[in-house]
Amino acid sequence: MTPPDPGISMPPDGSLLVLFIVIHVDDSLGVTNSHLLYLWFLHSLSRRLHIVDLGVCSKFLGFVIVCDHTARCLWLSSQVYVMELLTDWNMASCRPASTPLASKSPAIVPANSLPDISDSNLKTKYQHLIRCLFYLAVSTHPDIVFASMWLGQFSANPSCSHFLATKHVLWYLTGTRSLALSYGVPHPSTCSTFRGFMHNLGCSDADWASDATHRRSISGFCFFFQGSLVSWSAVKQRTIALSSTEAKYYALTHAFKEALWLHVFLTLLNLPVPHPFSIFSDNQAAIALSSSTSVSSHSKHSLLPCF
Repeated sequence: MTPPDPGISMPPDGSLLVLFIVIHVDDSLGVTNSHLLYLWFLHSLSRRLHIVDLGVCSKFLGFVIVCDHTARCLWLSSQVYVMELLTDWNMASCRPASTPLASKSPAIVPANSLPDISDSNLKTKYQHLIRCLFYLAVSTHPDIVFASMWLGQFSANPSCSHFLATKHVLWYLTGTRSLALSYGVPHPSTCSTFRGFMHNLGCSDADWASDATHRRSISGFCFFFQGSLVSWSAVKQRTIALSSTEAKYYALTHAFKEALWLHVFLTLLNLPVPHPFSIFSDNQAAIALSSSTSVSSHSKHSLLPCF
């Protein structure tokens, strides 16, 4: 293959030229192994669009990017975003909480527990805060993804107890705002055996009938690629599982769909695709059911945990 312009040279190691452009509305982020290719792309695009190049990225969509090229590590931090969120809610100096969610059951709220929020504004402010928590949960804070999901289901008709529960998440963020997602070489303190499993894998789990109202279970997964956490989720299942095996099986289905998406995504980017891409579950019956080719009322097709 030849470069798109004679002034662009191929990488000295014989690899292909790489340029990935991530676009969100009017913000974009470029990743490349050739600075000349990047400049050529900006010049070509500037003929049709007005572009402002801010140089090496240190902040994107409200999150701070810290790079250590020597150690080949990168960190994504939401500390600035969290501080702005805490300041907006007058909680910058509040006492930290040790857990994101104090309890899934609404507590009895004393009178005047939210003196700064009127009943007419309760729903609007609650939805605004939930949106902020969702943004953190899907980007850099997998530790609050369950709490955000659980509290988000009350957005249509929140109560004061639900609002206090969302503030509890802010108390938790106060104590964890300096934490960041790490990408690159695994931390030296990580057990060598676990580090090998963590290289490329998915982990799937589910509780059973945790929703006291509808008795639906919660599916959750997380995926590691090249030793770093790249995807996570926690969602309420759409059907009622009749056993913990069914709940875990539905969770494996949820994780398997994400694994397929990651497979396609990596293939389109010409990045190495893990094979096999193992998906772990702690329920032997669910593993046996997903690996079986037999068809029953609970398994319409085979879900192979590894592919």
